[in-house]
Amino acid sequence: QLLQPLHNVLMFEKHRARSLRDHLTGLGNRSYFDDTLSSMKATAQRENTPFSLLILDLDNFKQVNDNQGHNEGDLVLKQFAKILRDSLRTNDHVFRFGGDEFVLLLGHHDVLNPQLLAQRFIDSVFNDKLLSKNKVTASIGFTNWHAGDSNATIVERADRALYDAKEMGKNTFCDRIIAA
Repeated sequence: QLLQPLHNVLMFEKHRARSLRDHLTGLGNRSYFDDTLSSMKATAQRENTPFSLLILDLDNFKQVNDNQGHNEGDLVLKQFAKILRDSLRTNDHVFRFGGDEFVLLLGHHDVLNPQLLAQRFIDSVFNDKLLSKNKVTASIGFTNWHAGDSNATIVERADRALYDAKEMGKNTFCDRIIAA
């Protein structure tokens, strides 16, 4: 009698875990991002420890799908996801926001310096054979959390920084850091 309820619980957990991941890249999805951002914000408020939010967008990705096909586009997305995962620490989180847009949440207990990580991503993308073959680069916008930020305001600030990076000619990063 106990096996069926246990089986149901295990199946529920399996499906719940799948519902929080992007099926192509295995990264967290938008729903998982929303939950994680709320959790990080609560921790930041409680412990007075800021965090960074980075939004990354693949430059020239549409041309990959248009010229090389969606299979090649999927390979590019998977490779970019691997670059992101391989560059992060265990207390950092990476999500596929949708299409060719990705978001990182960087937990900090030390000095915030997302510029170093942003430059590392740009260099890794530039040096990757598959991405450079397809002329794909990355633009990045980021900001740090400040007391009083809502989930929407921190995302909006990082998104504006991303558009600034795009306007600067792509393949670069820009920040919207607010002085404390």
